[in-house]
Amino acid sequence: MIFNQQTIEAILIGIILYVANLAVRFFYCRFSPSIKGKVSSKDALIFSLGGIHGAVTFALAYTLSEMSVNIADFHLILVSEIVLILLSLIVPTVVFRFIFEKNKPDLDQRKEVNRVRKAMVHYALKQMNQVYLPKKIRKQLEFDLRTQMNQTSIKDFIREVKYTVKQKELTDDQKEFRAEVYRYAFRQERNYLGKIAQQEQEYRHGFLVLYREILIAEVIFLGDEEE
Repeated sequence: MIFNQQTIEAILIGIILYVANLAVRFFYCRFSPSIKGKVSSKDALIFSLGGIHGAVTFALAYTLSEMSVNIADFHLILVSEIVLILLSLIVPTVVFRFIFEKNKPDLDQRKEVNRVRKAMVHYALKQMNQVYLPKKIRKQLEFDLRTQMNQTSIKDFIREVKYTVKQKELTDDQKEFRAEVYRYAFRQERNYLGKIAQQEQEYRHGFLVLYREILIAEVIFLGDEEE
């Protein structure tokens, strides 16, 4: 490609086409009647930057060689389209690094989730200590909550089973009270996790997994209670 005045003009035209293309895509995504109010400015910007622009036009430009188009105009069109395509590849690569949050390495994610899991259980235990509970229910609750931190050994499990076997069967009222206690404890865990998730957005995926674990534990426990 010969770098002359015509080439410079072609490059400028390519830049103008790219900016115009971005603007059209952005405003369409942001203010289209069918999706107006459903897409944020950030999402519209991501949409406008995404994809390779001008590839089809570039392919169609070669059909001009079969028509009565002079070499200078053909050169102008091709260079402009090449600039448009290159910008659509380069600009998003740079801009997306600043738009998207960086993913944390899996090891860091696991460490932080484990730390929050322990802090969450300690928070729930602390909240439950402020509530009067019969010794039998408190002991079982503390054991079950600590299993979430993997802090219960086989020895602890056997001891808990022996203790439970020695206890008389709970009455229906006691079972209902225990179910309310567990609901409250699980709710405290979810509340704590919700506060932390807002502060540490980069670990959001790990916190969602942890949140689902709490919901599953609650469903399993309450399901057993109903049986």
